[in-house]
Amino acid sequence: MLNRDQIDDIRFCAMKKKIKNKDIAQAIVSSDALVSLFLNHKTNMSSEKQEKLIEFVENQPEYKLVRV
Repeated sequence: MLNRDQIDDIRFCAMKKKIKNKDIAQAIVSSDALVSLFLNHKTNMSSEKQEKLIEFVENQPEYKLVRV
């Protein structure tokens, strides 16, 4: 089980990488409402879905906009 700080880190990482809750939900085979509630500390998620969520968010590329 993840603690509040770890969940916040995942949420901010997903925001920084511009990953939508819908994309996370499709990757971990869950509803986007469950993902949103979990990332906002309103409900719990099974440990295997938490592992999938962490893996999905960490493996997504981070894009940076650079003016040329």
